[in-house]
Amino acid sequence: MVSKKHCPFCNQLVEQNEQVCPHCGEENRAPKTIEELLAYCEKRGMPLHRMRFFIGENYKKARAFGIYEDGGRYIVYKNKANGERATRYSGPDEAHAVRELFLKLLDECHKRDIYPDGRPEYGTSDKPQPTGLVSKNKSRANPVLVSVIVLSLLLVGVLTFTFLVGHWYSSGYYKLNNSYYIHKGSSWFYAGETDWHITRGVPSENVEYLGKEYDPGWGIVEFEQSETGKDYQAGKYNTYSGSRDSYGSSSSDYSSSDYGSWDSGDTDWSSDW
Repeated sequence: MVSKKHCPFCNQLVEQNEQVCPHCGEENRAPKTIEELLAYCEKRGMPLHRMRFFIGENYKKARAFGIYEDGGRYIVYKNKANGERATRYSGPDEAHAVRELFLKLLDECHKRDIYPDGRPEYGTSDKPQPTGLVSKNKSRANPVLVSVIVLSLLLVGVLTFTFLVGHWYSSGYYKLNNSYYIHKGSSWFYAGETDWHITRGVPSENVEYLGKEYDPGWGIVEFEQSETGKDYQAGKYNTYSGSRDSYGSSSSDYSSSDYGSWDSGDTDWSSDW
């Protein structure tokens, strides 16, 4: 049986190794250069620094994956929790170096049930089967159990609605630790060194609201003056999907809450890779 996955752009089923979706025409091939890897991540709204991936950067502090070029050599590294650096690859083959980091990036995403490369579709033979024998006496639904389940679902729905109503976020600038964010419409962006980048979902419930006015003392570029901010003001961002209109607004397998809840503490920072 041919292995299939859901296209991360239109959610249609495609063959696992399909590079271009036959339904929506979006390209989903593996990046081969550092620039392509950056574009791949930006297209999917990955908050790379919060994910602890530093692409094109020789990041020196602890807890980091990264890749950078130095005199024609491409170095892929991991900085462990104790600050020790483990070099995964160092050589002239950029495509190989990028693939090493790309596969690690996907692995970290998959561990968190996030599939930027498309969620796999498992056949009946691939699904884990329940173990043990089921008694014939349990084939009929217990009416008391059904009632409890229904009431529980109703309670969860009420609590979820109450939670959401109480957690609306005002438009404006926010700060979390040493990172700056801005909430525009239904989209979140985080400040990079020279531009702002889309991120999916609230970075954390602990974000500090700074207000709607920009402060030059923050040491970041004003959102409205950045390239991303200009694109946003020109209507080039789809605020529902959290992506540029040119990238489409179809449903996908990575939702706005996936990267918003990313916890780098879930990574094993003690191993070499």
